[in-house]
Amino acid sequence: PIGLQTTAGDLQTTAGDLQTTAGDLQTTAGEVDNTVTITSEMTIITTSITTAITATVMPCTSTTCSIRGKCTDTSSGPLCSCTSSLYGSLYGSGQREIFTTSGDMIDPPTGTDTTLGAPYIDAVSITARGLVTMVSFYANNGCVDSGIQFGAFSTTPPLSSSNTFQLVTQSGPISVDRSSYSTTMQRVDISLCLSSNNPVGCQGNAFVIGQGQYFGSYSSSCRFAYSPVGSSGYPTTYYKYTYNPFTSNPSSAVYVHDFNNVVLQQITIAQLTTANCDNPCQPNPCDTNALCTSGASGTTYSCACTSGYIGSGTIGDCIKPTTSTIIPCPSNTPFGYVATPNGQPASIGVTYIDAVAVNTGGLVTQVSFYAAQTCNDNNIYFGTFSSSGSNQFQLIEQSGALTYDRTSDTDTSMKLVTILLCTSASTPSGCQGNAFLISGGQYFGSYSSQCIWGYAPVSSSSVYAYTYYQQSNAFSSGAPTTGAYSNGYANIVLQYINIQSTIVVLSTVIMSQRHTLQVFEQYQKARLTFVQSVADLATRPQNIETLQNAGVMALLRPLLLDVVPSVQQTAALALGRLANYSDHLAESVVRGDILPQLVYSLADQNRFYKKAAAFVLRAVAKHSPQLAQSVIDCGALDALVLCLEEFDPSVKEAATWALGYIARHNAELAQHVVDAGGVPLLVLCLQEPEIALKRVAASALSDIAKHSPELAQTVVDAGAIAHLAQMILNPDAQLKRQIFSALSQIAKHSVDLAEMVVEAEIFPAAFACLNDTDEYVKKNCATLIREIVKHTPELAQMIVNAGGVAAVVDYVSSTRGNVRLPGVMMLGYTAAHTESLAMAVIVSKGINQLSIALNEETEDHILAATAWALGQIGRHTPEHAKAVAVANVLPRLLHLYMRTDMSEDLQTKAKKALKNILQKCVYLPVLEPLLHEASPNILKHVVAQFSKVLPHDPKARRLFVTSGGLKKIQEIKAE
Repeated sequence: PIGLQTTAGDLQTTAGDLQTTAGDLQTTAGEVDNTVTITSEMTIITTSITTAITATVMPCTSTTCSIRGKCTDTSSGPLCSCTSSLYGSLYGSGQREIFTTSGDMIDPPTGTDTTLGAPYIDAVSITARGLVTMVSFYANNGCVDSGIQFGAFSTTPPLSSSNTFQLVTQSGPISVDRSSYSTTMQRVDISLCLSSNNPVGCQGNAFVIGQGQYFGSYSSSCRFAYSPVGSSGYPTTYYKYTYNPFTSNPSSAVYVHDFNNVVLQQITIAQLTTANCDNPCQPNPCDTNALCTSGASGTTYSCACTSGYIGSGTIGDCIKPTTSTIIPCPSNTPFGYVATPNGQPASIGVTYIDAVAVNTGGLVTQVSFYAAQTCNDNNIYFGTFSSSGSNQFQLIEQSGALTYDRTSDTDTSMKLVTILLCTSASTPSGCQGNAFLISGGQYFGSYSSQCIWGYAPVSSSSVYAYTYYQQSNAFSSGAPTTGAYSNGYANIVLQYINIQSTIVVLSTVIMSQRHTLQVFEQYQKARLTFVQSVADLATRPQNIETLQNAGVMALLRPLLLDVVPSVQQTAALALGRLANYSDHLAESVVRGDILPQLVYSLADQNRFYKKAAAFVLRAVAKHSPQLAQSVIDCGALDALVLCLEEFDPSVKEAATWALGYIARHNAELAQHVVDAGGVPLLVLCLQEPEIALKRVAASALSDIAKHSPELAQTVVDAGAIAHLAQMILNPDAQLKRQIFSALSQIAKHSVDLAEMVVEAEIFPAAFACLNDTDEYVKKNCATLIREIVKHTPELAQMIVNAGGVAAVVDYVSSTRGNVRLPGVMMLGYTAAHTESLAMAVIVSKGINQLSIALNEETEDHILAATAWALGQIGRHTPEHAKAVAVANVLPRLLHLYMRTDMSEDLQTKAKKALKNILQKCVYLPVLEPLLHEASPNILKHVVAQFSKVLPHDPKARRLFVTSGGLKKIQEIKAE
């Protein structure tokens, strides 16, 4: 109808609100990011580290030193020291601690409460190790809980965007009962118990929190207060609903974060300073020819040999290098072979270990043994064993599997077999396996599953009192374990074990090689420490400018091609966090030619690097269409699409995020994603079992479909609707947000697309989601219904027949603000089509809820949509107009129209709605008040309706005169 077309044209501004609603779907899609990538972090926990007070020159008193210290009077005054070495390692030098309440505590706290049964973890790690001896928090009189817990958490390596934490140590249960206190939030201080000299009323246990660890808490019944802190350094807080990490078997878990710019009051910790008693280098744990250096945390140390010595620095491993070689012993000596072996053969399938340790270490490059004619084995092993005493041995190094076959030999006697071992420096002809190191004090052993080796008796005065053996293969795959061995074979010598004989040749290892390798190891550790530190610093906004000014981009770029995978991955993660912070930093990544390196490495790196690289691409693309185009120009699309075919779901998830961020900007970029073959693979991702992958796949499809009917048709042709429709009742709220977003973006473009969504049989089941507990699920579901009913009367009638109007009316009654908006517009679109559909809205009491919304809402665009919807209901017939008018909306519409502080769009829609209703309304009692209030351009429509009714209704004429209506008309004429 022509009137409907005019009304649709009148809706252009309100239809623009659809774009706002769609934009809100983008925000909703962004919320899924809490599961795959680390964005910004914040703290709800404040720490105050206690400081040590230097004792003055006065006698010892009970308060001079800490409860873990002892006081001694000296000529220069009291001297505090640790009461034991244990206390020294845990509690510092014994100086008395001072508990402070300064720092970030807000007093009195304001704001709302936290959620029950959710652990909260500070996003800022501890900068100095110490002992937590007191905890404080604010709680109201509803706080009654015997299971409050506090503890230290560590992030689970490798460092990534997964927000994964694991409990390290804890206070134990703490009881609080504030039921008899005032209802206001008040501070609660709890001292934690030590092993002696405990404070009065202490609970739980004091616990150590290390540098780089995080502070967390949990309560099932107490709500802790939090307060806004503006632009502080607390951008977010980690938490996990209905999960208690303080169980008997703590495990790592993924946490989410969205408490922005607030601080929880409960975490005030008192720590002792790290001092001289807390020195891991005392007593010296290193070799006498090595130096000990304590780590920054105060709990670790490193050893390094002094000048002139080489080795690891540990006890016994600092020696002077030597270049001497071992002179072989002549044969037939106590350490040599018997020229003609005799005696019975040894057993097969047994690991044999020489009972005599090696005097001087070296490299084993050749092994020899006597074997029987039946010897045919490809699982012969030789190796180095260490002993922990009590016949306990563990494999250290080995030759690898060696092969020998004597079965074609016609000589049935024992024969000498020699096998050359391959080395990295040379590969002798016919060598097998690998040469291996043996050190002084270690033992030589072997194993064969098929070959029988000879042994010969020696004199009883020999050093071979026995031989160790075990009926197993110590050289099997897997981590070598310590095993118990039997000893027997008294006064005999197995031919292969005499490692100082001419048969076993040892090459002395030049120990300077180890020293050289240590230089490279230190360099590798330094690179890894650097990228980890930068990645951690990049999580805090206050550090970004400093990092940029220090030239961090140029330093991270070459590390993307580092030979160490963990360095590569962490460097990419750091770049992603920096690029995610602002478009300026993202542009720096593009200008630095970093993207081509990432794309080049995506094809053949491991899954951890691929996740980090996809995170960088996504962080760059999200800021603007120009930056997203830069990502495409470097060839990233093909690499990202290939990642969608990876087996690992986390790689697919990271790639899907990046594709979604590229496609969301405009139709041209979305078309690039389509042309790269991304849509069919995204639909396959919807079918994966991982919920997080389903979420981002639905979000990406929504970002593609929203731009044009052609792009939406591409998504439909890939079979997306059927898979989306199957998940509308999934219990995961964030997934449902994306499902309804994607379906609404498809349905909005055309009648055909909307009909395809309806044919998926999602109604009336989808109406249940209008009552979902998640606001965005409700809003996106209402948006989908709106996008369907706006197209044709037939589609609108289908929704009405399924009970959709009544469901949407209930939705409008239970929501506010922008969440209410799509429901209001759905009622307007439905009523605009036909008289019968408008009557369906009236019968479902839609006018009452629209009238309430017209009086409750304050934002102009919502009021404009509500006014438009009422106009669509009342414009059809006098009966429709009367139904709207008796709801007393005409004075409110007139008021909105006449207010000069309202937006032009709202005034226009209020005027249009009044005109539509007045032109059909013949119920004079509701029109008469407008004679006294309406402006002339509205009043003419009111008077026109009186002129239509009065000539034919004598009763109405009498009432018109007695009520003063005629007088008002006369006054108008006089004016």
